[in-house]
Amino acid sequence: MEPKLKTAFERSILKWHEIVYNEGKDRGSTNCSLCINSSKGFETSCRSFCPIPDYVGVTGCHNTPYMDWIDYVDSKRLPNIYGDFCIIDGRSQKLAYRELVFLENLYAKLLLKERK
Repeated sequence: MEPKLKTAFERSILKWHEIVYNEGKDRGSTNCSLCINSSKGFETSCRSFCPIPDYVGVTGCHNTPYMDWIDYVDSKRLPNIYGDFCIIDGRSQKLAYRELVFLENLYAKLLLKERK
């Protein structure tokens, strides 16, 4: 794994660790290191850097726990209120935890694949 990808992956995992355990914030692609390194987070260029689209078979973070997270927390937001997404209740914490575990597992799989 290239050092830049490894660092981006580790920072993305840290983002979700902070969300789950330390009141961190999700700002979508603007604070995801994998997205930031994919041409400023434009979904059409994800495959150029981020391994998630190749792993799940579609562009962006579709078919990942992130979509369940964002759908849920966005549905609980008051109309016309924009900003950060964060843990708002037990369900949102479980959904954020699923995203964290997904990223950790994918990172480990990629590292193991590289060692073979």
